[in-house]
Amino acid sequence: MTILRIPEDSPEWHAIRLRHIGGSEIAALFGLQEDFAQSAFTLHMVKSGRIPAPPVDDAPGTRIWYGKRKEATIAALAAELFGWDIEKGWYHSDDVTPGMGCSLDYVIKEPGREETRLGFHGPGVLQIKNVDWLEHKRKWTGGGPPFSIMLQVQQEMACSGMSWGVVACEIGGNDIRPYRFPASDKITGSIREKIAGFWQGVEDEQVPQIDGSDSTAAALYALYPSTPTPVPLDMRGNPRFAEVALELLVERAAVKAAAEREQAAKNELESLLQGATLAETDGVRVSVTVVAEQPARKGSRRIRVSEIITQ
Repeated sequence: MTILRIPEDSPEWHAIRLRHIGGSEIAALFGLQEDFAQSAFTLHMVKSGRIPAPPVDDAPGTRIWYGKRKEATIAALAAELFGWDIEKGWYHSDDVTPGMGCSLDYVIKEPGREETRLGFHGPGVLQIKNVDWLEHKRKWTGGGPPFSIMLQVQQEMACSGMSWGVVACEIGGNDIRPYRFPASDKITGSIREKIAGFWQGVEDEQVPQIDGSDSTAAALYALYPSTPTPVPLDMRGNPRFAEVALELLVERAAVKAAAEREQAAKNELESLLQGATLAETDGVRVSVTVVAEQPARKGSRRIRVSEIITQ
């Protein structure tokens, strides 16, 4: 491993990140990135220098703004709760796979009581997350974080040479839970393979497949800014153009039809509810939020249908 002691958010830090796939980016190479993260297509365009890195929205009140300002507090609280001695982490460049790196949130200098019981030795990676209660319920299933975060912490362990790590997650502002993991050679091997393949693709100009993410859409807008076209572009020599254009027409018609079916189902539920705001049957609960009673209009009552488990 190579430790680069450069300040986070400095020009040097951004320059080194441009030459590496970081822990927060690896999920895209598996097609598992979060909605707000860059897609594999966008990463290819950014890392190859074809478009600038997308601007980070960290204005006051944004998710990133909150996360940056709460990170140190969550880390300090977690250290006190779980008996850790921690220090701020640095950027690590992997010595095995070129172009693989990560920024560590914190390092736990030595195992606490629970980590010792699990057989962990030496320092460990500490990753800080801050999620609301509903997001945690929806995505942190199966006793652990989403796989995108699992990949991130495994990459951080691989780059830093540490054999264990913890994701300390603050839930809803008042509940900090630790998720402890040993390093996995199998996952690390997959990460190294994906990153090596990514950089080979950049060298060979093999662009990843275009997907339906907002990230890819933004990258395409940056790559191909609109230009006035008074005469239609002749695409008759490109059969894929007509195929994709027709696909878009079909999908738009499907969305319209689905919206009409959804509204018809809502209307029928309204007739069955007869003004009630809560009802349930075996396996299903229906709740209604009254937005505006008068004047009556579409969307004045919001209907939510959820699954329930009955004994």
